[in-house]
Amino acid sequence: MNITDLSKGFVGMLFIFNTTKNPCFWMKNTMLPLHQYWLVNNTIVHTWNGTPYSINIICSRGDAVLEAPDLILRDGQKISVKATNFS
Repeated sequence: MNITDLSKGFVGMLFIFNTTKNPCFWMKNTMLPLHQYWLVNNTIVHTWNGTPYSINIICSRGDAVLEAPDLILRDGQKISVKATNFS
């Protein structure tokens, strides 16, 4: 949220949950278009193209959600994600 420039090495955000849930997201304070990918066991089960500043709430089942600006992935695709903690 509130990020206007991705040139500083940010690739995306990964939200990891302890169990499979129905997490919900919105783009209210997000200035850039982001793709959202709901994952179950590293397999994409739902995709959504987020619109900047949208208050539409999007929910789906998953044990993780990946938000990224430039990835084009599809439902059913298995992915490997490397998480890095930036402080």
